Amino acid sequence: MSFENVKKLDKELLESNEKILQYEANELLATSVIKNDTVRIIESFSDRPIQELQKLAKMIADREKRALIFLLSENDSRFQLVCGRGATNKMDMRTLMQESLSLIDGKGGGTASLTKEELIRNVTNIIAKQIKSEEYTTLD
Repeated sequence: MSFENVKKLDKELLESNEKILQYEANELLATSVIKNDTVRIIESFSDRPIQELQKLAKMIADREKRALIFLLSENDSRFQLVCGRGATNKMDMRTLMQESLSLIDGKGGGTASLTKEELIRNVTNIIAKQIKSEEYTTLD
């Protein structure tokens, strides 16, 4: 196989992967929860590369300006997180990420005592608290 053929196949593979991610972004948006003008997308995965989840989060944020995105992947017994938001969502992502990382001991490492489901439930509670506190601060 020639170098040109390999390059062409690589390009086709990248384009196919991009289409799959776009389809997945559409699916996640279609099943998202809308509450208080925030489109919440909270999803967990197994063995997904962090770069792929970052691309997915960006696609969602570009399509839905009100989006709040939290993607979790369990890779080799370690949790990895991607948080993002659309342009009009005012969620403090730094606080969300810090509180989420504290649940899993820091920089994406895992802890055997916390399951993916428990982590998602805890993060959902963190998001709900932040949304409530934002509602109260905007009423003043």
